Amino acid sequence: MWAQHVAMRREAGISAVEASDHAVLYWSGSRRFSINGTQYVLRPEGGGSSSDDRFVLRKSRQLVEYYVGLASEFEDANVVELGVNEGGSTAFLAQILRPRRLVALEIESEPNEPLAEFVKAHGLGTVVRPRYGADQANPEQLEAVLKENLGEERIDLVVDDASHNLPETIASFNVLFPRLRPGGAFVIEDWMWDQ
Repeated sequence: MWAQHVAMRREAGISAVEASDHAVLYWSGSRRFSINGTQYVLRPEGGGSSSDDRFVLRKSRQLVEYYVGLASEFEDANVVELGVNEGGSTAFLAQILRPRRLVALEIESEPNEPLAEFVKAHGLGTVVRPRYGADQANPEQLEAVLKENLGEERIDLVVDDASHNLPETIASFNVLFPRLRPGGAFVIEDWMWDQ
């Protein structure tokens, strides 16, 4: 049945990727996909802001598929994400990982309304914990957010897609990396090897 469903979708120009036993990612074109009815568009095509009917995601297709590949290893994990921006990556990670806890920090103080609606609609209020006005370069603030949301639990996965500046990245790395469990992953996005 699954193979027949995928074949029918492929004929319609849509490809499917099973992210986990609970989430199937459907690509419709090279920059648009959906998971369980939630629509995503990758920048730059998407432009603009996330809205009630779609999330803008500042990631390449290659990076999206990288995270899909991590899904089975980091399902039911403690995840820390630095940089909420349009809320797309937070919603995406929540859907493919089904984390135990997803703490998402954003330097902007205004909450992302589409993300708030997503969290409410999917009953994720105890799982997805966005923290606004949180500076990744402030070790004391970062420690306080971790203590409030994870207590003494280890972190399984860190996704740093925040400032993209070396001093800020080092500051948060120095706080988060020591809390990473053995075998965990620390992903710093959008950096070249020579930066």
